Amino acid sequence: MAGTAEKLAKVEAGATHAFLASDPELSTKIRAIVQSGVEVVYDFVGKATFPLGVAAVRDGGVIAAIGAASGQPTAVTEQMASNGIQIRAGGTPQHVHGGTVAVATEQLWDAVRADLFSDLNVVRFASTRSVQHMPTWRVGGWRALLT
Repeated sequence: MAGTAEKLAKVEAGATHAFLASDPELSTKIRAIVQSGVEVVYDFVGKATFPLGVAAVRDGGVIAAIGAASGQPTAVTEQMASNGIQIRAGGTPQHVHGGTVAVATEQLWDAVRADLFSDLNVVRFASTRSVQHMPTWRVGGWRALLT
């Protein structure tokens, strides 16, 4: 799902199905592909996209509220609870355990090294802290700065 037409083109390039979040027929289009709804919705935006996730998830499904850039998502409603929809919130580290952390990290850095994200517009912010006081990690051949 994409928030703009420009982002939609990027999603279409790498996804089986791509949708514009503002499409008034979004729920109908998703349900045409998966009639009972999707098993899991990964919501990286929060409050602004939460209703879209609720409309797309199946009864007994999970909404993984990983991000909250637009604010915290709505609390579980009575209807969601009666349909068995679960909400799991927080960052991804609490959902990724053991060996999957190493595998996911290596796959991410492989994608970075292969320039998979080269078409993204990156915004950098000046740090107000001295670099020498920030923790660093060595990931593969890369040194990553954790801020």
